[in-house]
Amino acid sequence: MPPKRAVIRGEALRAARRKSTVDLRGCERNESALFRVHLPLCLLSVSGRVRILREVSPLLIGLRTLPFARLPSYHSCMSLAHTTPTITNPDTPHEMNGWNADGSVQSPFHLLSWIMANRAHFKPPVANKYLYSGRDFFVMIIVGPNARNDFHQVNSEEFFLQLKGDIVVKTIENGRVRDNVIKEGEVFFIPPNVIHSPRRGPDTIGLVVEKRRPDGESEHLIFYCEKCETLVHDKVFDCKDIVQHFAQAMEDFWADTALCTCKNCGHVITKPRA
Repeated sequence: MPPKRAVIRGEALRAARRKSTVDLRGCERNESALFRVHLPLCLLSVSGRVRILREVSPLLIGLRTLPFARLPSYHSCMSLAHTTPTITNPDTPHEMNGWNADGSVQSPFHLLSWIMANRAHFKPPVANKYLYSGRDFFVMIIVGPNARNDFHQVNSEEFFLQLKGDIVVKTIENGRVRDNVIKEGEVFFIPPNVIHSPRRGPDTIGLVVEKRRPDGESEHLIFYCEKCETLVHDKVFDCKDIVQHFAQAMEDFWADTALCTCKNCGHVITKPRA
């Protein structure tokens, strides 16, 4: 008589096989075609461990010989195991996007070590660098001090996580400027189209997540007079690479005395020191 444990294990395996039936519906020649394939149990948990059965390899080989192996749906499923890395944002092809060159997913790494290794790339006026530049959103690390007297507006949300030190994010609400202090360890979420201006002091580190801009969505780089609060300049532009294009737009403004001069009181906005 077989041991009780072996009997229980055998019954569990047979039950799992009965349940592991996959229906694949539809093909190019007959949309109503129905293929029923009985897949063996691939993983079996025994005493907290995962045991991989030897039946898996013959199964994968046998699947290629079945009629449905020619179906687009079959190749779509099988291609999941052979993903080819792609450039998710053509405007930032050299930034990390989660893929390695060999098609594998990039491994986790220590964030603070990465920041220290890339310290030279964090330069005013914004002092930001992509951590990841993906298809749907991008993640930036921003190190203080920055050198900004501008405001930013975009039709998407922004998420702030303050890793080290405290910063101030100015927002314009109901015609008034509000100072939002983000302390170390705190988060801050900015809804779409809220005019805001992050001011970062020395030795601060923050993480910002933003949505990738769709085609046709423009950025606003806004400057107000520091004396009379009159709108001095509102540059509307397509910002495909926020690290490069946004900083360049600031430099272009500060270099043009006509743009920097307030038409109301004559005050000239100058580039702040970091």
